[in-house]
Amino acid sequence: MKYEKGSLVKLSAQGKKLKQNGDQVGGFGIVIDYIQWTIYPYRLKWFHKKSGGISMFEAKEYELRRMRAKKSK
Repeated sequence: MKYEKGSLVKLSAQGKKLKQNGDQVGGFGIVIDYIQWTIYPYRLKWFHKKSGGISMFEAKEYELRRMRAKKSK
Protein backbone atom coordinates (compact mmCIF):
# COMPACT_ATOMS: atom_id res chain seq x y z
CA MET A 1 0.00 0.00 0.00
CA LYS A 2 1.70 3.15 -1.24
CA TYR A 3 -0.87 5.69 -0.04
CA GLU A 4 -2.16 5.59 3.53
CA LYS A 5 -5.64 6.57 4.67
CA GLY A 6 -5.96 10.34 4.76
CA SER A 7 -3.33 10.99 2.04
CA LEU A 8 -4.05 13.75 -0.47
CA VAL A 9 -3.71 12.52 -4.06
CA LYS A 10 -4.36 13.64 -7.62
CA LEU A 11 -4.34 11.83 -10.96
CA SER A 12 -0.98 10.79 -12.38
CA ALA A 13 -0.11 11.36 -16.03
CA GLN A 14 -1.28 7.83 -16.80
CA GLY A 15 -4.51 8.38 -14.86
CA LYS A 16 -5.27 11.52 -16.89
CA LYS A 17 -4.93 9.61 -20.17
CA LEU A 18 -7.67 7.11 -19.28
CA LYS A 19 -11.09 8.03 -20.66
CA GLN A 20 -12.85 6.62 -17.59
CA ASN A 21 -11.18 9.31 -15.41
CA GLY A 22 -12.28 12.28 -17.53
CA ASP A 23 -14.43 13.83 -14.78
CA GLN A 24 -11.64 13.64 -12.20
CA VAL A 25 -8.98 15.58 -14.16
CA GLY A 26 -7.91 18.71 -12.29
CA GLY A 27 -9.41 17.68 -8.97
CA PHE A 28 -7.93 15.99 -5.91
CA GLY A 29 -8.90 13.22 -3.54
CA ILE A 30 -8.47 11.89 -0.04
CA VAL A 31 -7.76 8.18 0.43
CA ILE A 32 -10.60 6.74 2.50
CA ASP A 33 -9.92 3.02 2.29
CA TYR A 34 -7.63 0.39 0.77
CA ILE A 35 -8.97 -3.07 -0.06
CA GLN A 36 -6.08 -5.24 -1.21
CA TRP A 37 -7.64 -7.97 -3.36
CA THR A 38 -9.95 -5.90 -5.58
CA ILE A 39 -9.57 -4.54 -9.10
CA TYR A 40 -9.53 -0.92 -7.85
CA PRO A 41 -8.04 -1.10 -4.35
CA TYR A 42 -8.08 2.62 -3.45
CA ARG A 43 -11.38 4.22 -2.42
CA LEU A 44 -11.25 8.00 -2.53
CA LYS A 45 -13.45 10.95 -1.72
CA TRP A 46 -12.91 13.06 -4.84
CA PHE A 47 -13.29 16.84 -5.03
CA HIS A 48 -14.00 18.03 -8.60
CA LYS A 49 -12.34 21.21 -9.82
CA LYS A 50 -14.79 22.09 -12.60
CA SER A 51 -18.14 21.46 -10.93
CA GLY A 52 -17.08 21.89 -7.31
CA GLY A 53 -18.84 18.62 -6.48
CA ILE A 54 -17.75 15.73 -4.29
CA SER A 55 -18.02 12.04 -5.21
CA MET A 56 -16.63 8.61 -4.37
CA PHE A 57 -13.96 7.33 -6.74
CA GLU A 58 -12.04 4.05 -7.00
CA ALA A 59 -8.59 3.80 -8.60
CA LYS A 60 -5.51 1.68 -9.06
CA GLU A 61 -2.17 2.76 -7.62
CA TYR A 62 -0.62 3.76 -10.97
CA GLU A 63 -3.52 6.19 -11.63
CA LEU A 64 -2.63 8.28 -8.57
CA ARG A 65 0.18 10.46 -7.31
CA ARG A 66 0.76 12.27 -4.05
CA MET A 67 -0.11 15.97 -3.82
CA ARG A 68 2.73 18.19 -2.73
CA ALA A 69 2.50 21.41 -0.79
CA LYS A 70 3.54 24.52 -2.65
CA LYS A 71 6.72 26.08 -1.33
CA SER A 72 6.31 29.57 0.07
CA LYS A 73 8.93 32.23 -0.53
